[in-house]
Amino acid sequence: QNADSLFRVVMVETGIDPAIKKWMIKSPPNREISPGMQMPAHLAGWANWFLNYWSGLLFNVRLFCLRLAHSGLWALYLMPFLAAIIFDGIMTRNAKLESFKYTSPTLYNVSWHMIILISCSSIVYFSLSFPISVFYYPLMLTVTGVLMWLVIANIQHSA
Repeated sequence: QNADSLFRVVMVETGIDPAIKKWMIKSPPNREISPGMQMPAHLAGWANWFLNYWSGLLFNVRLFCLRLAHSGLWALYLMPFLAAIIFDGIMTRNAKLESFKYTSPTLYNVSWHMIILISCSSIVYFSLSFPISVFYYPLMLTVTGVLMWLVIANIQHSA
């Protein structure tokens, strides 16, 4: 339901889906491409493939919405874990501030850039039509949570 509502908001309500279905998705051509001219047999398979491009694009967008919805549901499921990590990161930072311990700017920057890398590569991975392992979603969110802990725990003293 979440994926369908996301697809409806992004593609149907904006008019992209109806426009593609109306103007781009064509029925397979008959063998006659012009009066008295038959389509060569070696081009018939390619013509069907090119005409199915737009329906395949809509299918891939729907699959992307489904994967985003799965990721969101996993994030809701792991929300107590992520909340505990954020709380622990804040308490670790406060303990470092009180005891004048070193907060590493290198760990902060590397963790922040790894979060960006994981997020961007996940979006690219969601857009591909390869199967995604069921372990990818919780692993991605868990690693992102640990990196968030490192980011929060290593915010500089002057910030």
